[in-house]
Amino acid sequence: MIKTQDYIRDFITMFFVRISLIIGVTVIFAITAILIAFFWPPTYSAKGWILLKSTRALKVPESLEDIRLDVPVIRENDLNSEMKIITSNNVIENTIKSLQDRKLVFHEKGSAPETIRKIVWKIKKNLKTELTPQSNVFDIVLKWKDRREVEILLETLMNEYLDYRSSLYSPVEAKAFFRKQLEIFNKNLIEMENNLIKLAEHSNSTQPGQEIQNNLLLVKAMETTLNETLNKWIENKNYINYLETALSSPGIHFFSFIDKPEIGSFAEKLQDLIIEKESLLKIYQPGSRKIRVMERHINDMYHDIKAEVKQYIDDEKAKLKAMEKTIHSLEGRLREVSSKNIGLYKNLVKRKRIKREIDMLEDSYITFAKRWEEARIESTTDSNRLFAVSILSKAQADKDPVFPNKNTLIPIGILLGLLFGFTVGFLMEFFDHTFKRPEDAMTYADLPHICSIPRW
Repeated sequence: MIKTQDYIRDFITMFFVRISLIIGVTVIFAITAILIAFFWPPTYSAKGWILLKSTRALKVPESLEDIRLDVPVIRENDLNSEMKIITSNNVIENTIKSLQDRKLVFHEKGSAPETIRKIVWKIKKNLKTELTPQSNVFDIVLKWKDRREVEILLETLMNEYLDYRSSLYSPVEAKAFFRKQLEIFNKNLIEMENNLIKLAEHSNSTQPGQEIQNNLLLVKAMETTLNETLNKWIENKNYINYLETALSSPGIHFFSFIDKPEIGSFAEKLQDLIIEKESLLKIYQPGSRKIRVMERHINDMYHDIKAEVKQYIDDEKAKLKAMEKTIHSLEGRLREVSSKNIGLYKNLVKRKRIKREIDMLEDSYITFAKRWEEARIESTTDSNRLFAVSILSKAQADKDPVFPNKNTLIPIGILLGLLFGFTVGFLMEFFDHTFKRPEDAMTYADLPHICSIPRW
């Protein structure tokens, strides 16, 4: 009889076995959610709406009898441009200064540039703009820790946006502003270019990247030469050691393997003398006068060979010292080139940094030059102010904080606790392979029982 597993029963059994774990995890999540809901600093939100509209129509005379009024169309990129203006650093900085002057917000934090930048970054982080679909309206949302401050902040920001936009599109003020910015960017460009020239003069290099490549090729060639010289030095060192060992060992060695004519000539003569001695030994006794004379000649000849070999060894040692000097010179040159490459790389990084700043300044310079030219043209014509903006709704702060929302956070915390508790309990029970019920012995071991205790 094949037994099937009752998964619903197993799941319910798992629930009751791990009920304490599930309840514990749920309680932890619930307590965490409650603590966040009641003790986390609240964040409030304020919202306002800006409307972009056409200010006038352009007359396009197509004929004397028929004059059609062409109303400029407000495109989505026009709305996006306005949203960029309201979130720009200048508008936010003007807002901060206005609030500080009126001693409403931030007046106790001071007006140091670093402090202003931090406040600007904080406001910009919490400021969001969104385009309302199928309309010329975009809304502005600001989140802040204080309900009163968030409403004042957003209201002041919207007013400063209108003032800044007015000054930005005003031909007279725009010309002066853009002209001043052009002078600043031009001054900064000249300064950066001078820094680039000084850097080239200091490093005596105009193309550090190319020099680094050339040095790398030189290093590769020197490393190859160094390895070859080292191998040759080791080979010669072993060769000299072998010669010295052979020279100091007893017996006669002909050293015919040495590539030197003098030693080869002496070796041939020594071989002839030894052959002649062998021939004489067939006729004379070893202690005879002829044999003693021949041995003396052999010893003198071997002495001459050893002297030549010693001279040859000295010459090889001199070559070995020359190779050592070459190795030291190559190693020093490699260190020098590597050190120079590090300096060139630092120079290259500095050049790239300066060039990047120059490119940014040039882009800004070109942009402001175009804006200045547009402002100059607009000052002689009446082509500006095709669009106007107005505050559709002033800033209003929500009564309740957007975070933490007790009605949402606590149920979510309890639900997450239950889900996490069930998950952990299921995983612990799933990986627990111990027998928990009597029928597990038959199901997994095919045994009626594991052990039995006799009844006394």
